[in-house]
Amino acid sequence: MVPLEYIRLKPEDVKKNKEKEKEGMENFEIPDKLRLKSTDTEDQRLTKRKKVKALKMNHKRKNMENSNKEKQESWLRFKDKGSRSKKGHYQVTKSQNSIFKTPDTMEGKVGVVGSGNGVSNSYQKKKHAEY
Repeated sequence: MVPLEYIRLKPEDVKKNKEKEKEGMENFEIPDKLRLKSTDTEDQRLTKRKKVKALKMNHKRKNMENSNKEKQESWLRFKDKGSRSKKGHYQVTKSQNSIFKTPDTMEGKVGVVGSGNGVSNSYQKKKHAEY
């Protein structure tokens, strides 16, 4: 005879149980005390409808939060995976300066990279190097 503490579920069974719990979260059921009855007065019906609507909105909000959280975690995993894997020779580094930064001089324009710096020095190419 094996004690109950020594028994554990297989990983597949644990995943199935978690999926069943998620399915239970998606399906909303109206509690019995808030179901409309033929004997209810008009005021009771209105209050029950308002309570049911509030419960549905809370349920919907929780589902949206869960789905947004899953999407966020998925995106963060994707982003982290990409930054970790490309540390090789061809990795392009992101510029530290914003293109919308205001230029240092008055002649520069916003959004134009290198504006206000003036023309770079040109040089004459020589056909043969002199030794």
